[in-house]
Amino acid sequence: MLAYSYSSEPDADDPRKWLWVSLAIGLAGWTYSSLVFPPFVAAVQARLREIPPDMLKTILAEAQESETYLPIPFTAHRGPRKPYSPTSPTWRMFMSISRDRERLDRIYSGCFSVC
Repeated sequence: MLAYSYSSEPDADDPRKWLWVSLAIGLAGWTYSSLVFPPFVAAVQARLREIPPDMLKTILAEAQESETYLPIPFTAHRGPRKPYSPTSPTWRMFMSISRDRERLDRIYSGCFSVC
Protein backbone atom coordinates (compact mmCIF):
# COMPACT_ATOMS: atom_id res chain seq x y z
CA MET A 1 0.00 0.00 0.00
CA LEU A 2 1.30 3.43 -0.95
CA ALA A 3 1.67 5.90 1.87
CA TYR A 4 2.23 8.84 -0.48
CA SER A 5 0.28 9.76 -3.60
CA TYR A 6 1.48 12.36 -6.05
CA SER A 7 -0.98 14.76 -7.63
CA SER A 8 -0.16 16.83 -10.70
CA GLU A 9 -2.32 19.67 -9.33
CA PRO A 10 -0.39 21.75 -6.76
CA ASP A 11 -2.25 22.89 -3.69
CA ALA A 12 -3.11 26.55 -3.22
CA ASP A 13 -0.67 26.66 -0.32
CA ASP A 14 2.17 25.11 -2.31
CA PRO A 15 5.03 27.67 -2.48
CA ARG A 16 6.09 26.35 -5.90
CA LYS A 17 2.79 27.48 -7.39
CA TRP A 18 3.28 31.04 -6.11
CA LEU A 19 6.86 31.03 -7.35
CA TRP A 20 5.68 30.20 -10.88
CA VAL A 21 2.86 32.73 -10.71
CA SER A 22 5.23 35.50 -9.59
CA LEU A 23 7.75 34.55 -12.28
CA ALA A 24 5.01 34.63 -14.95
CA ILE A 25 3.86 38.07 -13.80
CA GLY A 26 7.44 39.33 -13.77
CA LEU A 27 8.08 37.94 -17.25
CA ALA A 28 4.89 39.55 -18.56
CA GLY A 29 5.90 42.90 -17.05
CA TRP A 30 9.39 42.68 -18.49
CA THR A 31 8.02 41.74 -21.92
CA TYR A 32 5.64 44.69 -21.92
CA SER A 33 8.24 47.18 -20.69
CA SER A 34 10.89 46.07 -23.16
CA LEU A 35 8.89 45.15 -26.28
CA VAL A 36 5.66 47.16 -26.22
CA PHE A 37 6.36 50.35 -24.31
CA PRO A 38 9.49 51.72 -26.12
CA PRO A 39 7.94 51.68 -29.65
CA PHE A 40 4.80 53.32 -28.24
CA VAL A 41 6.83 56.10 -26.58
CA ALA A 42 8.84 56.61 -29.78
CA ALA A 43 5.65 56.90 -31.85
CA VAL A 44 4.14 59.42 -29.43
CA GLN A 45 7.32 61.50 -29.43
CA ALA A 46 7.40 61.48 -33.23
CA ARG A 47 3.80 62.68 -33.38
CA LEU A 48 4.51 65.42 -30.82
CA ARG A 49 7.41 66.69 -32.95
CA GLU A 50 4.97 67.16 -35.87
CA ILE A 51 2.73 69.54 -33.86
CA PRO A 52 3.59 73.25 -34.20
CA PRO A 53 5.04 74.71 -30.95
CA ASP A 54 2.27 77.30 -30.44
CA MET A 55 -0.44 74.65 -30.83
CA LEU A 56 1.45 72.32 -28.49
CA LYS A 57 1.53 75.05 -25.80
CA THR A 58 -2.23 75.50 -26.16
CA ILE A 59 -2.85 71.76 -25.90
CA LEU A 60 -0.65 71.43 -22.81
CA ALA A 61 -2.34 74.42 -21.13
CA GLU A 62 -5.79 72.91 -21.76
CA ALA A 63 -4.63 69.54 -20.48
CA GLN A 64 -3.41 71.08 -17.21
CA GLU A 65 -6.73 72.89 -16.71
CA SER A 66 -8.92 69.84 -17.23
CA GLU A 67 -9.59 67.26 -14.58
CA THR A 68 -8.90 63.63 -15.30
CA TYR A 69 -11.19 60.95 -13.95
CA LEU A 70 -9.99 57.37 -14.05
CA PRO A 71 -12.64 54.91 -12.96
CA ILE A 72 -11.04 51.95 -11.24
CA PRO A 73 -13.23 48.84 -11.16
CA PHE A 74 -14.33 47.43 -7.83
CA THR A 75 -13.25 50.52 -5.86
CA ALA A 76 -16.24 52.80 -6.33
CA HIS A 77 -19.34 51.93 -4.37
CA ARG A 78 -22.60 52.92 -5.98
CA GLY A 79 -25.42 52.87 -3.50
CA PRO A 80 -29.10 53.22 -4.27
CA ARG A 81 -29.89 56.53 -5.92
CA LYS A 82 -32.41 58.92 -4.48
CA PRO A 83 -34.90 60.41 -6.94
CA TYR A 84 -34.91 64.18 -7.39
CA SER A 85 -37.71 66.05 -5.70
CA PRO A 86 -39.76 68.54 -7.78
CA THR A 87 -38.43 71.38 -5.61
CA SER A 88 -34.76 70.40 -6.08
CA PRO A 89 -32.69 73.16 -7.76
CA THR A 90 -30.90 70.54 -9.87
CA TRP A 91 -34.19 69.13 -11.14
CA ARG A 92 -35.55 72.60 -11.88
CA MET A 93 -32.41 73.50 -13.86
CA PHE A 94 -32.65 70.24 -15.79
CA MET A 95 -36.29 70.91 -16.66
CA SER A 96 -35.60 74.50 -17.75
CA ILE A 97 -32.72 73.41 -19.98
CA SER A 98 -34.67 70.49 -21.47
CA ARG A 99 -37.47 72.87 -22.55
CA ASP A 100 -35.11 75.40 -24.17
CA ARG A 101 -34.06 73.89 -27.51
CA GLU A 102 -31.64 76.69 -28.44
CA ARG A 103 -29.79 76.34 -25.14
CA LEU A 104 -29.58 72.57 -25.60
CA ASP A 105 -28.10 73.02 -29.07
CA ARG A 106 -25.43 75.37 -27.66
CA ILE A 107 -24.58 72.85 -24.91
CA TYR A 108 -24.36 69.95 -27.37
CA SER A 109 -22.24 71.92 -29.84
CA GLY A 110 -19.81 72.79 -27.02
CA CYS A 111 -19.60 69.16 -25.86
CA PHE A 112 -19.08 67.59 -29.25
CA SER A 113 -16.90 70.11 -31.05
CA VAL A 114 -13.97 68.69 -32.98
CA CYS A 115 -10.57 70.42 -32.81
